[in-house]
Amino acid sequence: MILKPRLFSTIPLAALLLAGAANADTRASAVVSADAGYGANPFFDSTAQGHDTGTITVAAAPRVEFVGPTSNLNLSGRVEHSFFTSNYPEVTNWSLGADAGVALGPRSNLRLGASYASNVNTGLITQIQPLPPLDPANPLPDPTATENGGLRTKTLTGSAGVDSQISRRDTLTASATVIKVDYQGAGSSSYKTYSASAGLSHVFNDRLSGGFSATYAKTDYDRASFGSFKAFSPALNMTFKLAPRTTLSVSGGATFNNETNAAGVTTNSTHFSGSASLCHAGPRSNLCASASRSVGATSLAGSSTITQVGASYSYKLTTRSSFSLGANYSQAKSTSAATGNDFSYLSSSATYTHQLKERLSLTVNARYTDPIKSTGGSNRRQSFYGGVGLSYRFGR
Repeated sequence: MILKPRLFSTIPLAALLLAGAANADTRASAVVSADAGYGANPFFDSTAQGHDTGTITVAAAPRVEFVGPTSNLNLSGRVEHSFFTSNYPEVTNWSLGADAGVALGPRSNLRLGASYASNVNTGLITQIQPLPPLDPANPLPDPTATENGGLRTKTLTGSAGVDSQISRRDTLTASATVIKVDYQGAGSSSYKTYSASAGLSHVFNDRLSGGFSATYAKTDYDRASFGSFKAFSPALNMTFKLAPRTTLSVSGGATFNNETNAAGVTTNSTHFSGSASLCHAGPRSNLCASASRSVGATSLAGSSTITQVGASYSYKLTTRSSFSLGANYSQAKSTSAATGNDFSYLSSSATYTHQLKERLSLTVNARYTDPIKSTGGSNRRQSFYGGVGLSYRFGR
């Protein structure tokens, strides 16, 4: 992928945004960190190839914010480098992101965003995920990603959106997203996805809101056997405030999928799509459980139904310390009978954080990932990592 012309073409836009933020309040900060730990099979190798290894990771994450009376611009980045004591080569991951917001009027706002990430897929707790914005028609993480363990994935994303409060209780939204994902794995496919969505939400009362949304997405794969697909997904959305601290959000609809294979044959299919989340925010704890099913793009299964179930819990032990737990199950099953690929994995994590000083924090973390199912016969196996890290925050 040729990046230089694309980056140069964004210079006029960046200059315009920076000029608009010249009189804004500027906030700059950076977080530097170092982790050391021990892990098993960071690249998800097969049983015969995987090894245990010590790991040291250093990272830096700068951020600059320009906040004005009617606009804001945020620039962020992250770079991390991991050293393995044996068996594996060094890994460098990095990402850049920019997002801006402009008030078009008393009730309307424009949002713009762009990001680029270059990651090697590993089981390390510090693995970088692509920065927001994310394509709503392509939920992440890709359930087939563990099949590309040890290989680099590059993700380029751009988005634009507008929201307008057309009445005291009604808000209209519209957005467009382009995402390009490049995979290096044998048998996997890079792809480009273009999507557009629109929605209308209504506040019924202080405990109930809901509305309608629709998303159209088109994906073109580099791998000929995956062809291309178009998907239209209308949905009804509702949010219930069950208690002062408890919220239930549900969405239900269908995805009408139009898929064209390498021979030019087009097939049509319909799939249920929807999501549900239940979250409780207590004085010291937060608990969230969620589930979703959608149709999206994957590197090794092409157009797929993607099912995800997850839960997270955090608890504030003291004013300076807290711990959190998380677990996620994700599955991708190809919508094409000719391909028939089916992948799934399970991941879990535990983290303890203690603020040693105002800007200095200690973190103890552990992560486990299990590629539990693969029709590719690659025999990928579990990865585990546990470590201790320090981070220091500069600026404000």
